[in-house]
Amino acid sequence: MKSAAQQVMSKVYELRTYKIYPHYYKQFLGLTQEHLYLRTAHSKLLGYWTSELGGLNEVFHIWEYESLEQRGEVRTKLANDPRWISDYFSKILPMMSVQENSVCQLYPGTDLSFSKSKGSAYNLVTLRFKAHQSAWKKCFEDLLQELNNAGHLTACFDTIHGRINEVVLLVQHTSLSQGADLVQKLSSFTQAEQLWSSLSEASSKLMTPFAISPLQ
Repeated sequence: MKSAAQQVMSKVYELRTYKIYPHYYKQFLGLTQEHLYLRTAHSKLLGYWTSELGGLNEVFHIWEYESLEQRGEVRTKLANDPRWISDYFSKILPMMSVQENSVCQLYPGTDLSFSKSKGSAYNLVTLRFKAHQSAWKKCFEDLLQELNNAGHLTACFDTIHGRINEVVLLVQHTSLSQGADLVQKLSSFTQAEQLWSSLSEASSKLMTPFAISPLQ
């Protein structure tokens, strides 16, 4: 497990969800496919997905930064990048009904684990706990171990700026059908009752990688 000092020095990950007005959705994706290189010139994109189940007309993307300071520098550069503003951001801004973000670190003791398989689907599982981590830590880490044994756990994020006591799991599957089975696996987890009683909120979204996503 990482120490508190190591966690402070770790990379940070920004998780972003955009909800698009339905009549703009196709146009939004077209502009993104054409112009997102203007954004990736400034920082690393881990993945970009569109929602299939659990959300409509949504996109979800993850950005990696060496630190919060680097993120601040990138946001300043973007605000002063005329091509980013004129060719892309000013055009998509009216298309979005909601923008949501959180800043996370990898959950202690975990790492990113990416498969190169094509045709993958992804589950985005968000778990918000009622109490401090000490009350649910052991049960949750047993769940992580079972997910590792049963499938491909791509990442586990621990929110540091956003909703407190919230973790986000990104689980990769070989098909949409396999992805739809994940919630059932969570319900049959050996400590499911203890886990679910610790939660104040839970959600699952089934997503597919967008064309420009590094993760496919």
